[in-house]
Amino acid sequence: MPLDDELTAWSRIRHDWTVFISVKDGDIPEKEWPCHKAALSGLGGYPCEYFIRLFDSQFQENDSQCSKVTFDSAQQAAIFPQFLGYVCGDGISTNIQSAEEWVAFVSVCDYFECSKGITEATAKISDALTTETCVDFFREATFLGQEIVKKKAFEVITKNFYSISHDIQGPLLNLPLRMFSDIVEYVKRDSNV
Repeated sequence: MPLDDELTAWSRIRHDWTVFISVKDGDIPEKEWPCHKAALSGLGGYPCEYFIRLFDSQFQENDSQCSKVTFDSAQQAAIFPQFLGYVCGDGISTNIQSAEEWVAFVSVCDYFECSKGITEATAKISDALTTETCVDFFREATFLGQEIVKKKAFEVITKNFYSISHDIQGPLLNLPLRMFSDIVEYVKRDSNV
């Protein structure tokens, strides 16, 4: 049976796993997401090592057929449906637009150890990195600890520092002081100022 037919067959039957998503220190209520173990394990072509190990283990979650995940940010929880669509074989959603959404998607892929998702999303982020967007990507990646995206954004910022910083009301002024200081120190070192 071809892969597409298998996925279609899986989508017709009742789900066999549930992921409960909540946000640490958030006012957002826990949300339930019905899933299929086969899709989470990689039948759609996007394996998640987190779920593969979980399903092969003797953890309590296997008995209850559910996982409880607590994310650090509301944006990670909000992007989870796009992540589910991705691992089920739908590809990366065209609804992901902002730096905040892109970095959250990479962060969720990272959490569930979906390396193919990280690779594909960071490639799309590289295409979206411009002098207008790099500061937003840098800020979001720093907040969510996404070093790959942070490094890519940092490179664009430092290469274009003078054009980005020229505008007195520009995006660099919206960064927390520590992030701004890190950029300025790097630029000073790099340009021997």
